[in-house]
Amino acid sequence: PMPQHHRKDFLIPLLTVVSDIVAIEAAFLFSYWLRFYSPLTSFAPVTLGIPPLDAYVRGSLVVAPVWVFLFNSRKMYSARRNVYFSDEFFAIVRLVTIGMLIVMAAAFFYRAFSYSRLVFALLGLFGVLFISLGRFVVMKFEQYWYAHGKDLKHVIIVGTNATARRVYSNVVANPSLGYKILGYFSVNGIGEMDLTHAPFLGRIEKVPDFVKEHVVDIILVSLTYREHPQLYELVRDCEGLNTEIMMVPDMLELMTSGMRIKELEGIPFI
Repeated sequence: PMPQHHRKDFLIPLLTVVSDIVAIEAAFLFSYWLRFYSPLTSFAPVTLGIPPLDAYVRGSLVVAPVWVFLFNSRKMYSARRNVYFSDEFFAIVRLVTIGMLIVMAAAFFYRAFSYSRLVFALLGLFGVLFISLGRFVVMKFEQYWYAHGKDLKHVIIVGTNATARRVYSNVVANPSLGYKILGYFSVNGIGEMDLTHAPFLGRIEKVPDFVKEHVVDIILVSLTYREHPQLYELVRDCEGLNTEIMMVPDMLELMTSGMRIKELEGIPFI
C-alpha cells in the first residue's frame, strides 16, 4: 500500500484568510472613525450628520467576501514557501483596486443608503496597508513554522549536475522554505554528489518504487538535454503516485511550450 500523506499546507492558508478578513474589517472601522470622528473632520467637515456605524458594518460584510474571492481567484491563499513579499504586495494593490471598483459600482446602484466617498477612498488605502501588514506577519510565522520542522514537504532530487547541486545547496541553506531533502538519484546509478545530509538513493529507474514506499511530496528534477528520454519515462512511471514533479527547464524547450513556471530561490522549475 502507498504511504499516507498527512494534510500539509492547511494552517497557513487558513491563517491568511482569517488575517485578510480581520484586516478588511479593521480598515472599514478605521476609515469610518477617521472620516467622522478624527481630527480629519476639521479639514473635511461632516455636513449631513454622522451615519450609523451598523450601515458600514453591513457594507463590510459585502466587501470582505468580494476581496477574499478575488484573492482566491489569483491563488493567493496557497502556502507561500517560495513567494517574495514584494510580489505579494503588488498583487494586493491590484486586487484591492479591482475590488474597490466592484464595490463602488454596487454602492452606486444601492439607493437605500448613501455611503461616504471619502470613506471608500480611505478604505482602499488602509485596506492595502492592513492586509499587507497581516500577510507579512503570517509570512514571518510561516517561515518560523517551517524552520522549526513543522509541515515540511519531503523532497527527492533527480540528477547530479551542477544545477542539482545548486538546488540542494539553496534548499539546505533556507530551512524556512519548508523542504526536507530525503536523498538524490542519478541517471547512471553513481552517487556523484558529495552531499552531507542527502544520501544517494540509486538509479533514476528506482524513483517510482521509492515514492511508493515513502512519503514524497515533490521530485526536483535537473537533467541534461541528453537525459530527457529518462525524464519522460520517470513522468510516465510516477503517474498516479500523488507527488509533484518540478523540473529545471531547458530554455529552448520552455520557449516553445505552454508550461507553467515556479521559482525556488531564484531557480525556475516547470
